Amino acid sequence: MNLWRIWSKLCKLANSATCKLELTALSLLVLAQTDRTATAAKLCETLLHGAVQRRESTCHAVLSSVLARIDLLRGDLTAASTKASEYLDDLHPRGWGVLIGLPLSTAILAYTGLGKHENAAILLKQKVPEKMFDTLFGIHYLRAKGHHYLSTDKAYAALSDFEMCGHLMRDREPNLQSFIPWRTDLAQANLSIGQIRIAKEWAEKQLAAR
Repeated sequence: MNLWRIWSKLCKLANSATCKLELTALSLLVLAQTDRTATAAKLCETLLHGAVQRRESTCHAVLSSVLARIDLLRGDLTAASTKASEYLDDLHPRGWGVLIGLPLSTAILAYTGLGKHENAAILLKQKVPEKMFDTLFGIHYLRAKGHHYLSTDKAYAALSDFEMCGHLMRDREPNLQSFIPWRTDLAQANLSIGQIRIAKEWAEKQLAAR
């Protein structure tokens, strides 16, 4: 089976190279988040090999970032933070464009989980394109920023980011709602500021959304 050829045919549905890469990355991540990380990683490595053969640097960087995200989903925070940070340097920020939200969010979440808050804070200083927030990677970035704030005693800042995630997600494809648990994020943030009733409501809404 020529996975690269199949992927190419699917991506004809997208209207730009960036959309094609976003579609590919999201498809792999959705697969990984349904307890099929090994399958997602294998598919990603196959596509990555094709990108190397064709010397497609942007595609290579994005697919490599997907592998870093899969490490994060597997709980290997050290590998995820190391790889995502390295892949950020593979391209100039302009080369990444809106897709920079993928490696940035992965590295920030991994550093936050490791307690390396200074590393995460440095990454958050990096300027990102406004249009990034029109993509799901922009929402991943907001979630990562929110969890960094939540872990550094800035609960109200975290709450603001999570509320923005919810606002952006309400207009998305319904089938994607369960893959970004923004309601759980809101429950955590509200719980941290003592809003127990509201936290319980958001947790119940997340359970009902599955």
